[in-house]
Amino acid sequence: MIELYERLTRGCQTKNQVNAVHIALENRMTPLEVASLWASLTQEASWPERARRRWLRRASKLPVLSETVRRSGSWTELQLRAHSKTWISRLQSMLSLAGRAQPSSFVRRKLCHAVSRFEGNGSRRDKTLLICFSGNAYRLMMPTPLFLQHLDAEQVDVGYLKTDRSRGYRSGIRGIANDLLASIDAFEALFNVRAYKRVAVMGTSGGGLPAVLTGLRLGADAVLAAGANSPTERRWHEHLNGQDTAAFFRRFAGQSARTPAVHLMHGADSPRDEEAARVIASCVEVRTVTPVQGASHACLFELVERREFRSLLEATILTEGLEKASPRAVC
Repeated sequence: MIELYERLTRGCQTKNQVNAVHIALENRMTPLEVASLWASLTQEASWPERARRRWLRRASKLPVLSETVRRSGSWTELQLRAHSKTWISRLQSMLSLAGRAQPSSFVRRKLCHAVSRFEGNGSRRDKTLLICFSGNAYRLMMPTPLFLQHLDAEQVDVGYLKTDRSRGYRSGIRGIANDLLASIDAFEALFNVRAYKRVAVMGTSGGGLPAVLTGLRLGADAVLAAGANSPTERRWHEHLNGQDTAAFFRRFAGQSARTPAVHLMHGADSPRDEEAARVIASCVEVRTVTPVQGASHACLFELVERREFRSLLEATILTEGLEKASPRAVC
């Protein structure tokens, strides 16, 4: 990870360029990678390196040398390294909000352009597959390693999806299919769905509605959608094909023999998300609709800060249907 970080930041000359690298890494790193990068960036530098940095700091204050230092970019390098240490220290401390002493042992594997799998040890026949639809920011309302830190890698594997911001999931998932329904049907083979004891689906923001539709299509055990869009919004209107919204949902649920336990959440301070939850609940059977008090659209991060997010996952998608779940037949 430190080699990747140094390669990505090598050509950066401004704080904004480094921030772009940080955001991209926050959307893909595992908790173990955060711990590794934190140790690498914050460890004490060697004596020659410390001497070089002292020289650069002093040189930047001398009129004769300061212009040469600025042209070489070395002074900028020192500033950006300090910025990097601040960033990784903040991210490392953020993981403590999950209440786990050690980093979750997930390993990342890229399956295609828009899909990654995060998995740990253990047999899939004893685990839950959690399919996650991230929002337009490519995250689940929080940095990806923070989300993973709330999960047990020996009990849960994560299929992580991202979308093109210009079109959302409405036109399918890049690298899989150009249609949402066809993309969902490809999950059976892509994630080896039938090998798992349980299947749950989660989505936030622009991924919330696709998560519900996927749960219906796959006959998942449980679904959690936070800050979901409404199917009546203009962006979804063309995909209704003249159907009313209830018929639209039935189209996705038509081949499933199981109805998932659907849980909807929204910020209590977001009327738009509240209305979207009402519309979805009027079309499909919903187990719970929960407003998060004091939160707007990014309601899940509010629960993280309150140290309530882990208990939410355990009370909904990680346990719903567990008493009746059995290993799925492998085709």
